[in-house]
Amino acid sequence: MNLKECFNTFGGNYNDVILRLITEERVKKFLLIFLKDTSFSELESAMECKDYDSAFRAAHTLKGVCANLGIEKLGKLSSEITEALREKDNATANKLFPQVSQCYSITIDAINQLD
Repeated sequence: MNLKECFNTFGGNYNDVILRLITEERVKKFLLIFLKDTSFSELESAMECKDYDSAFRAAHTLKGVCANLGIEKLGKLSSEITEALREKDNATANKLFPQVSQCYSITIDAINQLD
């Protein structure tokens, strides 16, 4: 899968990120680094433990990383769960988390298929 196809698969903005990072090689490098980012696993663990303060920090970090890399769909969902957690609306956060998790899996799968 090429870089544009990858971004289409996970709902990202290829054009925006290429303007920021300039080359496809650099974009790919940072996407591969994203595979090692622990924000999602920290969010997942915190949600399981009902540690909503830690979940907020992890979701906020994930949101920022996604924004920097043009991973828009996951970024939007991360933003929604961040705001729910900021407002202490844990019921909404719990409803959103499966969507975040599914989108994260799609994103990781697409990155793993990069040529």
